[in-house]
Amino acid sequence: MPWGLQQENPWRQQIREAAMFA
Repeated sequence: MPWGLQQENPWRQQIREAAMFA
């Protein structure tokens, strides 16, 4: 996954939240 991208993408927001519960 392109974590290096500085741009905040809508899917990145959900992936971040999912990672917290993972």
